[in-house]
Amino acid sequence: MSIEGISESTKGFAELMNNFNKLTEIESRIETAIKNSKVPWQETRKFLKGMTLNQVLNTPLSQFIQDLFDEIGLGRLELSQKGNFQYVYKVEKSPICNLFKDIQDKKVCEPTVDAIYRFFSEDVGLESEVEETKCLNIGDDYCEFEMELQPFHVFDIALDNTDMEILKEVLELETVKISKLAEKLQLDDDELIARITLLQYYELLNENYSITEAGRTFYKYRESNPQKEEEYFDPPWKSMAELTSTIAATQSFAEALVVISEEEKLPWEVDESELVDIKEKAKDKTSFAELLSSEFKKETKSDEDEEEEE
Repeated sequence: MSIEGISESTKGFAELMNNFNKLTEIESRIETAIKNSKVPWQETRKFLKGMTLNQVLNTPLSQFIQDLFDEIGLGRLELSQKGNFQYVYKVEKSPICNLFKDIQDKKVCEPTVDAIYRFFSEDVGLESEVEETKCLNIGDDYCEFEMELQPFHVFDIALDNTDMEILKEVLELETVKISKLAEKLQLDDDELIARITLLQYYELLNENYSITEAGRTFYKYRESNPQKEEEYFDPPWKSMAELTSTIAATQSFAEALVVISEEEKLPWEVDESELVDIKEKAKDKTSFAELLSSEFKKETKSDEDEEEEE
């Protein structure tokens, strides 16, 4: 092989290792973010009660999602479309696509798909299905992700006991009169109308204020499966600066693995005290490639010293 060939091969290997390190760092950041970003129901409820795109975009949770995914390194996740149970997100310039820029014939944003699914299921409490529908690497103008929420999980969080009382009253009444129903439930007319509008939006009531088949099914479900007790705690955006710092300090698995390999131990053979040392050493290195380079230089220097002594 020519010197040019060796140089190109070395460059390709270094780039591969660098991309691998960036990918594992993003995966580590996802783990850190998910662990520290649980959202209370009162904030999720605001998000779910948004019936238009702008209403959802103006909620604190929507703003937090954009900032969090950007901080992780997945790009700015922007909500572009909204349906009853469907949310469509897009990323204009996906860092993941840049890591796989040589792959031009398939969608590559699986880490983003996984992060969206895990964030909504583990931190927001909403089961969903997430699919990448567009990708820069197959020629689209941006990457797009469709999320379909499980309706009953949406109802469980979005609807409270007062909403269930409305469904109960509607079930028992032949004709609903707003003023009489508001008086019975001790609500003002505007609040009752707002709640009924949401129930109609989720197709639990029809335009004539009659309960739908979906409404009956959910009402029976809630009767046999009472709503979980709501937890009250500060949302993660109350300490966004601290969360940002925690995510930024996250080390990649690749960085830790290189230091472990110096001692010829496998990851599961290392105890907790050694892992602390590994993280401290890794802080001084910005990438997997840099660690490899420094170790190579160290070995070369050691060999040269031995030759001089001989």
